[in-house]
Amino acid sequence: MIILSRHIDELISTQPKRSKMSRSLEDLRTEVDKIISQVRRFTQDLRPPTLDYLGLLPALRELITQFEHQSAVKTDLKTIGEETKFAPKRKCLFIGLFRRR
Repeated sequence: MIILSRHIDELISTQPKRSKMSRSLEDLRTEVDKIISQVRRFTQDLRPPTLDYLGLLPALRELITQFEHQSAVKTDLKTIGEETKFAPKRKCLFIGLFRRR
């Protein structure tokens, strides 16, 4: 997508300014750039950095907060039991189980 956006930039530079083609290409580049931002956000949502640094519950709380801001839907997180903290070595093993190899 980034390469596509850069190619569109190159095409825009070859067009006369304010031409219909130039405006269409600029609109297209804007849409491609929005898609790039959305894909980045989606990939972070799939595995938020908070998960690695703070653990599962803080990561879930952060995702809920983001969801509430984006959707204006009030959400509650309810858990059962105590929050378990993994030792750094076990934590790495546990996280490694969910990473793509």
